[in-house]
Amino acid sequence: MLRKATQGGLDPAALRGALANYGAEYWVPKNHMTMHLPEFLSRHGRLLSCFVHERKHKLVKRFANNMKDTSRSYEATVLRETLAAQFLAMQDELPQGDVRLIGKRRWTKAMASLIRDVFGNSDGVFQAQAALHGGGFRCSHGDVVRAKHAQEHVVGMIHFHVEVDGLPLTCMSPWSHVADHMYRVKHESFFINTACILSACIWSRKGDDAIVLLE
Repeated sequence: MLRKATQGGLDPAALRGALANYGAEYWVPKNHMTMHLPEFLSRHGRLLSCFVHERKHKLVKRFANNMKDTSRSYEATVLRETLAAQFLAMQDELPQGDVRLIGKRRWTKAMASLIRDVFGNSDGVFQAQAALHGGGFRCSHGDVVRAKHAQEHVVGMIHFHVEVDGLPLTCMSPWSHVADHMYRVKHESFFINTACILSACIWSRKGDDAIVLLE
């Protein structure tokens, strides 16, 4: 009977015959109890929610261990739960490829002269302090970013963002690379396509000297 059971060819009548010949105590309920759930539901009309499987069965461990696991992987379980909670609590937008201004508005009077000097007609020009850059994340006024301009990688600080005829642009001051992670702060600025900004950087500044971590 056991050999036939492993091959998937066991007749339910043989199981009933085994119970009739050897008694109900012959049958040891383990994971096999799932075979009887439809019959129990039909007989009783309602089943209580409980575990009827073997204590260490993989199906039970798959879900129960993540709820309260004191094994060697307990720390990993806690980290997974914490990470899931952080994802659910995220308020910022997830990475995406849609480069655009965040909270854009019409240019202010303080920006009017600059807008006219650079773009001529100020109609259809919007400004914002934050935008989604080409890497899919948010960059704001005062952030130091890495961008690709004229086939070269540049590092600099963002001043503001504008949108001209639907095209997002960023005003930034490129910094001069000295050596390794050292940069010299420059105050000249220019406009760059916001899509050319690749990522934000970790940085520290003292006077006109700065340390920038690109990755």
